[in-house]
Amino acid sequence: MQIISSMLRLQFRNIHDEQLATLMRDLQQRIQIMSMVHEKLYHSTSLSHIDLPDFISHLSEELLSSFGITSDQVLLNLDLDPVSLNVNYTIPCGLIINELITNSLKYAFTEGRKGRLSIKLKILAGKRIFLTVDDDGPGLPPDLNWQNSHSTGMRLIHILSQQLKGEYSLKNNNGTCFELIFQE
Repeated sequence: MQIISSMLRLQFRNIHDEQLATLMRDLQQRIQIMSMVHEKLYHSTSLSHIDLPDFISHLSEELLSSFGITSDQVLLNLDLDPVSLNVNYTIPCGLIINELITNSLKYAFTEGRKGRLSIKLKILAGKRIFLTVDDDGPGLPPDLNWQNSHSTGMRLIHILSQQLKGEYSLKNNNGTCFELIFQE
């Protein structure tokens, strides 16, 4: 996966269309998430489970850094219960988190706007897992039908949530809040 990511980076040099360059960077980020899962698995004592709070913490810090965002601009709040997740669930969960954080950083904190980004991971009754990613940005446009959006990121969130057989919602109140409940 690192090779694929490096090949994409090489191609960036030849792209002069900003929209295409953005799409390529997004694709490269998604590949890096899958690579990160495999790296965590490689360093784990288990060959099938990932420490999800450690993964989320690492992922969120990497994304903030890649966007050049400091803690003075965006306060990152992590409230993460200890969850060890099978790699088959970690990859879609990680990709969902990547899309949500990326969307927050792209749209909620533009033009130097300061704010808060929160990620919660809770264990519910019946060994269900509750994940929420929310920001205090301006929120989504009121006319956006996010489940039928043409945005690759929004479609990916929808598809991956279904792959996890999760119940999910997107709330647009004092920012954007995505909630997902699923069971491994």
